[in-house]
Amino acid sequence: MAKKAMKGKDPEKLIWHTPEGIPIKPLYLKDDRKCDDHRKPELPGQFPFTRGPYPTMYTQRPWTIRQYAGFSTVEESNKFYKENIKAGQQGLSVAFDLATHRGYDSDNPRVFGDVGMAGVAVDSVEDMKQVLAENNVAFETSGKNSIFSAVRWHSSGQDERLDDHERGRHSCPGHVHCRS
Repeated sequence: MAKKAMKGKDPEKLIWHTPEGIPIKPLYLKDDRKCDDHRKPELPGQFPFTRGPYPTMYTQRPWTIRQYAGFSTVEESNKFYKENIKAGQQGLSVAFDLATHRGYDSDNPRVFGDVGMAGVAVDSVEDMKQVLAENNVAFETSGKNSIFSAVRWHSSGQDERLDDHERGRHSCPGHVHCRS
């Protein structure tokens, strides 16, 4: 699988050495471990993606460095994302304000003072569409706000079931990354 992803290049050439001369292989299997771990070995690029979403992982291209940012209004946030993508940034993560993380609308008295602080306030599908307009960004929320996640999914047109490759983008259960 790695040979195919590398377009015929020799996977052995992916071994590199630390400054101390220690060889680092691009892939380690159960036989490489010294511990008595009987779990089924999983390979990168294969479901459930615990070893990463790509067969050669990041040996062929660098990690995507994402900036976690969001500003008080959807307009300010969208403008910032567009400028950064135009400047060459490869990925962004949208920072939402505390009210949005908690699932409250901006006009709810319980979140007075939290709206637009430390992130962008999103109250509707239309707000989400405006935040992401003309941007290919990652959505990230650290809470398990299922309603908010549904709004994000709907606004991106990703209502359909994800395939295995898309599921591989999820870094952990509380964080959802997807393309708009």
